[in-house]
Amino acid sequence: VTNPGSYSVTVFDIAGCIGRDTVQITNFVPAVVNLGPDRSICAGSSTPLTAPGGMTSYTWSTGTTGVSTISVSTAGAYAVTVVDPNGCTVRDTVNISIDPLPVVNLGANYDICPTDQTTLNAGTGFVNYAWSNGGSASTVSVGAGTYSVTVTDINGCQNSDAITIGTFAAPPVNLG
Repeated sequence: VTNPGSYSVTVFDIAGCIGRDTVQITNFVPAVVNLGPDRSICAGSSTPLTAPGGMTSYTWSTGTTGVSTISVSTAGAYAVTVVDPNGCTVRDTVNISIDPLPVVNLGANYDICPTDQTTLNAGTGFVNYAWSNGGSASTVSVGAGTYSVTVTDINGCQNSDAITIGTFAAPPVNLG
């Protein structure tokens, strides 16, 4: 029998006696396992992969067993095989890729005259700039101090850099 339904049998023995029995066959609907669409994560971060709860067993391609959620931080194809309470085995796979962090470089520390201003440039091509002094453009004009910027690229990845702007010693002045 390969289809669900009600199946009956009637038998007759040589004495003319009749025996009957009926059995109901149902197909179990296997659990749905969906790790989601393929996705990218930023270098240095991780993402959880979650199979549905309530399964009899979980076997991940990483070798992890017995848990419905794992965290991954490297590129690759990750699969989970689950056995549901009805004994059905279901598998799903998701591909994870790694987006590199944006490169931001404010340069080496340097000195300026005590009353001067200088312009710091975080570069172009980022979707967001968050300067420690509250600035949100690619450049800021500052005096002496320590400043940092965090940039965000189109993939949502972030990276930071910092710089210290010192001051030259004021030249001695003696008007006599």
